[in-house]
Amino acid sequence: MRYKLFLASIAIALAGCHTDKSALVGIYSNGMSQFSSASVILSQSGYGIFMSGVGGVLGSWEVLNSEGQNYVHMHCAEGASSEIREVDALFSLDKKLRTLEFVGIADTLNGALAKARALPSERPFFAEKHYHYVTNDIPPEYEKMLADFPANLEKEKRKAENLRRLKEIEAARARKEQPIYEACLAEIKADPRKILTMPFVFYQEGEEPKFLKGRVKRTPELRAVMVALGDKTIKFPEDVLMSFLDRYEWESYFYAIAPVFVRDELTAESRRKLHPRMRDYAERLDGEKAGAFYEHKNTPIDLVKDAYNWKGSGWFKDALRRRLKDSNEPVPGQHKR
Repeated sequence: MRYKLFLASIAIALAGCHTDKSALVGIYSNGMSQFSSASVILSQSGYGIFMSGVGGVLGSWEVLNSEGQNYVHMHCAEGASSEIREVDALFSLDKKLRTLEFVGIADTLNGALAKARALPSERPFFAEKHYHYVTNDIPPEYEKMLADFPANLEKEKRKAENLRRLKEIEAARARKEQPIYEACLAEIKADPRKILTMPFVFYQEGEEPKFLKGRVKRTPELRAVMVALGDKTIKFPEDVLMSFLDRYEWESYFYAIAPVFVRDELTAESRRKLHPRMRDYAERLDGEKAGAFYEHKNTPIDLVKDAYNWKGSGWFKDALRRRLKDSNEPVPGQHKR
C-alpha cells in the first residue's frame, strides 16, 4: 500500500492528550464536491485518515493543547516505498462546534505549531480547510485499513530502506565504472564502427531479477554505446547502424537499439527494410520508441499509414497521428473541418 499526500499534502497525527478523545471519534467533512471535497476520519484506535477527492493519507492522532488552543495533531507517513517521509500536521479544534480547521504542516510538531501560531486570529474563512462533524459511524473497511496501518507502514519503511541501499550500491558501481564508460565512449567517437564490437553482457539463467533473463545488462560498454547513438554530433555510417540492428535478436537488447530509430543516417530505403520487423517491436516491446521511428521525417508516409493498422500503445498511435497530421495526411477516425 502506498501512502501519498494529496491537495496541500496534508497529513494528520497527534501527540499529548488532555481531552477525551472518544468525543472526537468520527468522520468530518468540508462539505464540498468533486476534487474540492475532503474528509477526516478519526478512529477510536488512535489512527486516522485524511481523504481528498483524489486519494488519502493515514497516520496516528491525538489531541494537543498549546498556549490555550486545542489541536488535532496527526503524525503521518508521506510518500511511497521508494521514500517514506514522516510529517506533522495540525487542525485547530473547536470542541463546541465539533469542527477542525487545517492550520499547518511541517517535518516536526514544533514546525507545524509555528505555522499555526503565525496565522492571524481574524483570518478569512476557507471552506475547503474546515471540516464539520458528520457521524461517528466509521465504515468497517476504513476501520480495518486503520488497524492494519502500523504493520503496513513498517513494511513500507523496510522497502524504502532496501531501495535506498540498492541506490547507494548502484551509485557506487556507477562511480567505479565511470573510467570504463568514458574510455569506451572515446573509442566510439574516434571510430563509430566500434559499436559493432563493443562487448555486451546478458542476464543468464538463475540471475536476479529472473524476468530479465536473456536481456542485455546496463554495463559501462552498453551505456557508452547508447549515449553515442543518442549524440547527433557523432556521425554513423548507415551500414554500421543497420549492422548494429542485426547483432542480436531485438528482444534481447530492444532498449539499446531504440536510439538508432531516430538517427538521420537511416534513409527511407533502410527504413523500408526495417518496417516488417517494427511490428513486433511496436506491439510487444516498446510502442513509444517504435512511434519515434515512424514520426521521423525519413520514414515514408505509406509505412506510417500501414503501421496505423497495427496494435500498439497510446504513445505509438499518438506518434503516428502527429506524423500524418504534419504531412497533411488524413488521420483515421478524424474528419477535417
